[in-house]
Amino acid sequence: MTPKVEWSPRRLLNASVPQARDGFASWILALSSAKLASARSHALELAEGAEYRSRPFSMTGETAD
Repeated sequence: MTPKVEWSPRRLLNASVPQARDGFASWILALSSAKLASARSHALELAEGAEYRSRPFSMTGETAD
């Protein structure tokens, strides 16, 4: 027969804090890495757009390189 354990709300909270903390930390890391990847791709798009706009082109639309 297993002993009966009294579970109070505080005890439940304390039991789940490490799991919640680890889950929250992994969620924050995933969110920040996704934001970093998004910012990096946005910066590359802006840089490519600026490079494209700075190239001279002929009347036919071809680059004058």
